[in-house]
Amino acid sequence: MSSSSSPPVSRPLQNLDLDSSPQFPMPDGFVSVMSPLNQMFQLEGNLGPELSFFPDAGVNPSDDTEEFSAHEVSAATDSRAATALSLIPPSVPFLVNGIESRNEHRFFRHFTDVTSRVLTLSTDQDNPILSVILPRSLQDPMILKSLICLGASHLMNHLEPGASENIGLRADKQRLLQQAEHQQVVRAFSLESLRQGSNEKTTELEAVLISALLLCLYEISEGKGNGSWNLRLNSARDLVQHALREEKESGSISETMIEDGLLDDEDDEGNDNEEEGTSPSKSFLDLDINDFLLQFFAYHDVFSNVTVDKPITEDPTPHFSTLIQGHYFSVKQGLKHNQVHMLGVNDGLFDLISRIAALRSYSMGGHVRSAIVISQAVGIWQDLDSWRPPSTTPPLSGDHMKTYDAYITALFTWLFSIIYPDNIHDEKVQMMVRRGIESLVSIKPSGLYTFLLFPLLVHG
Repeated sequence: MSSSSSPPVSRPLQNLDLDSSPQFPMPDGFVSVMSPLNQMFQLEGNLGPELSFFPDAGVNPSDDTEEFSAHEVSAATDSRAATALSLIPPSVPFLVNGIESRNEHRFFRHFTDVTSRVLTLSTDQDNPILSVILPRSLQDPMILKSLICLGASHLMNHLEPGASENIGLRADKQRLLQQAEHQQVVRAFSLESLRQGSNEKTTELEAVLISALLLCLYEISEGKGNGSWNLRLNSARDLVQHALREEKESGSISETMIEDGLLDDEDDEGNDNEEEGTSPSKSFLDLDINDFLLQFFAYHDVFSNVTVDKPITEDPTPHFSTLIQGHYFSVKQGLKHNQVHMLGVNDGLFDLISRIAALRSYSMGGHVRSAIVISQAVGIWQDLDSWRPPSTTPPLSGDHMKTYDAYITALFTWLFSIIYPDNIHDEKVQMMVRRGIESLVSIKPSGLYTFLLFPLLVHG
């Protein structure tokens, strides 16, 4: 090494294309801070003298500079690497409280970016999954775990089955499920201790309901075929039943709801002053629970009766579904699109679907073509024939109208099969099937696809 006593000077960057960065003379002792991306590439590749400026004290950059020894080169390289590493900022903590690993963050992002878009009719701007459930998850660990759990299941359904990462993802998914289940059971049990009608109880009931619905969707996503999704739905149904009972005790729900079977109460004889056929003073959808949560629950509760065989032996008239009476889904005209989150809830379709489901269950109980079945079927057909799509602001799109047509044709086919179970080749049925399929295939990819499973099930 030269023993020159000249002060250290900076050596210019070599072989580095920085067109937009002019070369300025650098002061003594300055260490250049390159862009993080360039640092990354340099660290992964060759650490050469172009990495940064180093103030090599005692080194004269003149032509007579002696060559570095192998030991000195190694020491200089180690020094450069250590300096570069010190410039890379440490990882920042996860932004959302309760997310504790990169897998959990990945599940969370998949839910917000992908899963949430296939659960409702709404667009990104007014998707209630994001506007209602997501904010609650930031404040409630139980909801967050349930949400991440669903995101994990949906994500893993899109991965290659034999991917090496699946083992770790599956372990984290199972751990999240156990945590969510435990918190849900504990908090559902503690609901009874909260004061009836208080804001605290309403908030807590909504939280447990959200968790139950998310875990129901988790089981559906898992597709195990063991009926576990129905157990989750039963938990949600118990919560809604609890809310209905408290509303009844407070006098907010008329006795008509009890008479019609929405609430089981053998001790109540009904209200003698209630006129026959009068609609209840308070609808199921008027409960003091978030409107979207009720719509979301109702959608899955009604369709659970379509896919699960439940033979019944009593008159199906007052038993349109396990909990919900079809006529409590009042047809609401003049709704805005952002008020309709689930197809069928506010348009009268659930009335028809739940009544046909109950009639089928009754016919399966040994009453095929009985007087009750025939009478009920004709009454349902009259309502089906007179049904019209609701008016909305703005008007329904062409794809919405095609979706409704697919439903109407499927409902006719389903109803006909109850009266004529051995005659599905009837020309009327074939005509409705063709019409329904034509409507289905002409619907453009959109959020409506999520709601086409029922007509596909019937027509397929």
